[in-house]
Amino acid sequence: MSAAPRQVFIVSHTHWDREWYRTAPEFRVLLEGVVGEALERLERGGEFRHFLLDGQAIVLEDHLAVHPEDAPRLRRLTASGALAVGPWYVLPDEFLVSGEALVRNLLVGHALAGAIGPVQKVGYAPDAFGHVAQMPQILRRAGIDSFVYTRGDSDDLAGLGLAYDWAAPDGSEVLAIHQWGGYCNAGGLGHEEIWHAHTRRKVDPSLAVRQVAERLAQMSRFGAEIVLLNNGCDHFPPQRDFERILEALRGAFPRTRFVHGSLADFIAALRASAPVSAPARARRAGELRGGRYHPILSGVWSARMPLKQRNDEAQQRLAGLLEPVCAYMRFARGRPYPAGLIREAWKLLLRNHPHDSICGCSIDEVHRQMGPRFSGAIDAATQMLRRELDALAPSFAERAEDEGDIALAVVNPLPWERSEIVERLIVLTPGNPATEELRLYDARGGRVDYEVIDCRTVERFWGIDYRAELEGRVQRETFSLYRRCFGPRLLRPAEEWERSDRYLTIRFPAESVPALGHRRYRLAAAPAGEAPARRAAEAGVRVRRSGCVENDLCRLTLRPDGTLDLIDLESGNEFPGLNLLEDCADIGDEYDFGACPGDAAVTAAGRPGLVRVADAGRLRASLEAEFALELPAALAPDRSRRGAERVDCPVRVRATLSAGSPLVEIDLRFENRACDHRLRALFPAGVGGDEIWTDGHFLVQARPVARPAGGDWVQPPAETDPQQEFALVREPGRGLALLVRGLPEVAPLLGTGAGAGADRPAVPGPPEAREEAVARASRSRPGKAIGAGGLGLAVTLLRCVGWLSRDDFAERRRMNAGPTLPTPEAQCLGPQSFRYALLAFAGDWRAAGVKAWSARYRTPLLTKQGVLDPDVPPEGGLLELRPGEACVSAIKRHEERDTLVVRLYNPGGEELVEELRLGRRMRSAWRVNLLEEREEALPMAEVGALVLRLGPHEILTLEIEFA
Repeated sequence: MSAAPRQVFIVSHTHWDREWYRTAPEFRVLLEGVVGEALERLERGGEFRHFLLDGQAIVLEDHLAVHPEDAPRLRRLTASGALAVGPWYVLPDEFLVSGEALVRNLLVGHALAGAIGPVQKVGYAPDAFGHVAQMPQILRRAGIDSFVYTRGDSDDLAGLGLAYDWAAPDGSEVLAIHQWGGYCNAGGLGHEEIWHAHTRRKVDPSLAVRQVAERLAQMSRFGAEIVLLNNGCDHFPPQRDFERILEALRGAFPRTRFVHGSLADFIAALRASAPVSAPARARRAGELRGGRYHPILSGVWSARMPLKQRNDEAQQRLAGLLEPVCAYMRFARGRPYPAGLIREAWKLLLRNHPHDSICGCSIDEVHRQMGPRFSGAIDAATQMLRRELDALAPSFAERAEDEGDIALAVVNPLPWERSEIVERLIVLTPGNPATEELRLYDARGGRVDYEVIDCRTVERFWGIDYRAELEGRVQRETFSLYRRCFGPRLLRPAEEWERSDRYLTIRFPAESVPALGHRRYRLAAAPAGEAPARRAAEAGVRVRRSGCVENDLCRLTLRPDGTLDLIDLESGNEFPGLNLLEDCADIGDEYDFGACPGDAAVTAAGRPGLVRVADAGRLRASLEAEFALELPAALAPDRSRRGAERVDCPVRVRATLSAGSPLVEIDLRFENRACDHRLRALFPAGVGGDEIWTDGHFLVQARPVARPAGGDWVQPPAETDPQQEFALVREPGRGLALLVRGLPEVAPLLGTGAGAGADRPAVPGPPEAREEAVARASRSRPGKAIGAGGLGLAVTLLRCVGWLSRDDFAERRRMNAGPTLPTPEAQCLGPQSFRYALLAFAGDWRAAGVKAWSARYRTPLLTKQGVLDPDVPPEGGLLELRPGEACVSAIKRHEERDTLVVRLYNPGGEELVEELRLGRRMRSAWRVNLLEEREEALPMAEVGALVLRLGPHEILTLEIEFA
């Protein structure tokens, strides 16, 4: 036997992929047996002393839903430390969910596990596909000081050891423990095949000794005296004949102490083994995205893109809209806070956040079952918003005769004052004034000019109250459908007004809407003596010619092939040829993109098409291009090239400018009729530099264009990077940001950029040759991005594949990441839509307010039509952040107390000073952790204000108690 460590901790566990190659209901049937057997074994006593339920409390929830009678047993075993539960609700993929979703995951996990017994205070992440840079701070601020993981290491692990200090950008540290050989490194002991642990085959203790000896020999290179073995794997029951195996190990390694215990036991022993005088542990900072020892599987960022879009919509609906509005209505208007409904909506969403779920790397039926969860969270949030806004502008008056004037509530969920263009469909009933008599007045009685986009008189026959709807875009799309399907029942304005409604779409500038507050507008008949003609709003957007529009900030030209030229009128910077569609073959699977040897990318450059002015409003204008992108229908049968058959995929690009806004908003519709391909939009910004910047989890971070060589990695580095809300490129005096909604994969674009070979060489030959070519290309990646066209961005729109996992493409070195199962729905056939925006700026993303513009783009002003309620003030606000350079990720009520919780963070590397001004008197203010536990009282500059200092990349959570 080779040299053995002084102490070995064996932690028995099961890794519970709640859904993957089977659905959640199928795996729940198996869970019943695994948990039942674990409880029985632990209650029996003896050497089998501990079992880890995978660090996610949803395992408890699923089991108790079927066996509520087991609750007392679970309480006894968790209280004694025999069973470890939490701290997560589910084990999430970290890059594909928001930072706020990670916090809510811990909140729900602690609440659920804590209701049973002590929560395991270990940051357990056995199989996540990489780890975000701020995870040490997130864990620390949840009272967790350790982190156990498998994936994400680069070449530096050899110098760090199996246990080291991992630091977040703010300096927070956790003790990080790498599971050498993975979370299954001692699973299925005594079996020839690890998966035989699922069977009743006999266990061979002597084989178990040889297996452990081999694993310890591998770990000996790190010189650790205390090591961790993970006795379990995917959906494993407790190890059979564990006592015999433990006895055999103790006999074979007489100088090593074998302990069957918990992760907490192992970590405590590890800390105790280091004397105070010992040198500090090695330290690492930054995210963990390396594939040195385990594949990182970064292609999941673009697999089944509609899932990512729905997730982004649900997260924003809950954290960005619903909770701030409910907090405003609670603490400014005194309404009840729907805590239970919000909690259940979050849980529905979080059930879609396990890595096999949100990553899109499961069978088709799994992802079909995710749809109702997304819809449930979004629908519940939307209805709660309707209810809250109805309190500001009730749909109906108490008496019919009081329904003359129309109230229009405009609600701002963001913590700074906003002036923006609002578009709203107004329903006029026979009791309202005629259209030509209507005037719009603001909260102070001042007249507001507006423009009418559309006006129709319609027979009242479908019975839907459009006054309750919050988003004008949804209203207009539904109304357009009615117009197509029920055309004969749309009446001329003068006909049968007494039994009809008039639908009026208006657009107006909403000025100075209070921070986290509302402003009420009024549509009423003109007073006697006032000129009857309605004044048109002053033109803030101008259509210069067909295909070109501008406002005071930028000029936009749209071409027939969907590309656009953007000029920043303030700086004079020009960005030609943006939004070029590029399509290439993908021979990979749901986990990873696979480049096809010799593939020539197809682009939309020069495709014939039509450009028209879709909206020539004075406050907002849109251009639209329509064309077809001809693509190969699929791969050839041998997957060595794309097939000969071609299909036309219709494309519609709509680009919109609004008065007073520097954003170019893009709505792209694509009818996908092709398989086995990747579709990207390219933005050759022509910027010098060697890095791009991406929005991430509680920070904005630089990402070098040059990648590690990765020649001996299990999986070489990919060309892509993850993003949350935006990516940007910049140099002094020039920058371009791409703001996205649910498009989490971006890549640096080098030179002019079009084609699969722009940032990846064409790789000919069989898989072996492709492997070497990919490795060679990785070793020779450029250190500078200054080329013929400079540096730009490439955002993935679709990645369409037909297999859960394959092992015959070079990017993963012929290694399966899961079972080889067909997944035809991962081809994402049919209509697809994508929304993103462009922002040109002068080079400093902080000074340009890129993060704030992203928040505006993602968080619209909400509107609600109703009647005037004398009990509702014409305007009001709850809190304002000044100067607003810090970001806000949560405004909500405390989970237990009737107090306000506000979470801010500093996205950059310099200290920020912010003033938080409240619309009510405060009784007290506290700094709290992410679990909303009080840490220290904060001094108040005055009863309605707090002065806050946020260190570089700091996350700060406040609790405010009002007087």
